[in-house]
Amino acid sequence: MNRRHSIATFALIAMLTPVMATACSTGSSIKSSTLQFDSVPTDRKLVDNSEPGASIGDALLSNGELKNDTGDVIGRFSMHASTTLILPGREERFLNIEYEFSDGDAIEAQGSNDYPLTNSSGQPTADGHGDDTLILGIIGGTGKYDTARGSCVLTFEAPAYHVNCTVKQ
Repeated sequence: MNRRHSIATFALIAMLTPVMATACSTGSSIKSSTLQFDSVPTDRKLVDNSEPGASIGDALLSNGELKNDTGDVIGRFSMHASTTLILPGREERFLNIEYEFSDGDAIEAQGSNDYPLTNSSGQPTADGHGDDTLILGIIGGTGKYDTARGSCVLTFEAPAYHVNCTVKQ
């Protein structure tokens, strides 16, 4: 290789080394933390937006308190779910939930799950809960969670959902 090509190759390696070292670094700047709390509904309302019975566009609205493991109120939540698909005996709902903590910081989570319809009428239920564990993606937040990503796992434990969030920032 001639001298001019060697200098160009050396310059290219010198420029890319910091980029490659950063990309391959095992010491990541992303921090992970876990939050656990109960989401206790105080108000739930089903809005039948079109023809009677379960149909696309129906909405379930809910809000309530966030409680820690000793039962202290640590914040509030607001949830909006829209029906996006009707299945035999079930409906798929897309959910958007904001968990706002007492200090004003909040986490936004989204995802979907299917819910049972009542057996007798085929109507959507305001108090129906997903059969499975629900996993929602964290799409951001405010305050100390403004760059949050991760997921929240919701498990129904009557009368509340136990929420376990893994927050990455």
